[in-house]
Amino acid sequence: MLRFFIHKINPAVHESTTKKPGIRKSIEVSVALLCLGSTFFFLTENQVLAGPHKVLLPKIFFPETVFDFGIADEGVQLKHSFKVQNQGEKDLLIKTAFSTCGCTIPQLKKKRIAPGETVDLDVVMDTSMKQGDVSKPIEVRSTDPVNPVVTIHIKAKIKSPHGELGSDRTAKIFTGRCAACHVQQGIGKEGQDLFEADCAMCHGYRAKGIPSVAPPLIPFDYHDKDFAESMKKIISEGSKIHRSMPGYAKSAGGPLEEKEIDSIVDYLRKKSDFELKPH
Repeated sequence: MLRFFIHKINPAVHESTTKKPGIRKSIEVSVALLCLGSTFFFLTENQVLAGPHKVLLPKIFFPETVFDFGIADEGVQLKHSFKVQNQGEKDLLIKTAFSTCGCTIPQLKKKRIAPGETVDLDVVMDTSMKQGDVSKPIEVRSTDPVNPVVTIHIKAKIKSPHGELGSDRTAKIFTGRCAACHVQQGIGKEGQDLFEADCAMCHGYRAKGIPSVAPPLIPFDYHDKDFAESMKKIISEGSKIHRSMPGYAKSAGGPLEEKEIDSIVDYLRKKSDFELKPH
């Protein structure tokens, strides 16, 4: 059979190999392997794509990928259960379900989900020290070969914890539970470190403000003495326009010394200079 195959491909090769048994044997073996490999590839491709041996796969599905709690209070725990379905034909294994923020904790009651089964993924979000629009992602990794990573979200609009503090707001914001956010993190720090500890939570780490929470602090001309003094006064005594901004100076009931407030203003000046400089 192989000799006939070789003869059909090239009669000259067949003629030479009949006179040299060693060469003929080598060619016959090579052709046999080639035919066997081609047959194996053909069978394998057809078995996977259209053969009788169907490959069973898991398939993850979330009927709901985003849940909005709406308006919520600060300092409470919000809870919601997402439904995780396996719409495949093989058991689905949930490898991990986690959030990058420690305030958001996902808990899965069961990691192995049978075909056609639905399992609850419980999510708890702590709103402590948060305000305004908040969105937290939860990443779910599974054995679904098509969608191995699915990201779901929870959202809420957190009421400002400062908006209704009243005339004694200064004393309240720097005591009790609020002190952990507005006092303790900034102890012993100055400049950028102090800003990031005490101010960035409202004004953003780039000092460009957070919509509906606090206005931007850069880029402005801090070399203008009147502007710089006005900014220092607001930090020290609080804002008459934004009631959520208390006075941080010790003379106003806050935690900061004058030199610490000066270091914040100096940091904002340098940051503004960099932003305003042509690049």
